[in-house]
Amino acid sequence: TRELCWWPRLDDRVQSAVASCTTCQMKDKSAGAAPAPLQPGDLPKRPGEKVALDTVGPVETAACSWTFVGWY
Repeated sequence: TRELCWWPRLDDRVQSAVASCTTCQMKDKSAGAAPAPLQPGDLPKRPGEKVALDTVGPVETAACSWTFVGWY
């Protein structure tokens, strides 16, 4: 604890050590969860055989915005 052990620039040293620690970076919960890897599916044999819905957002308001998703 700080009452038992302290030296000048202690906070800077700790931040630097954590920033350069690979294990610390991998366990960092503040960075958010990594997206799941894409999982390819079988291609449909005819139109309408597969239906999918992708959701995105929030998206900034724009004069014109189109999103196309298709199974080909």
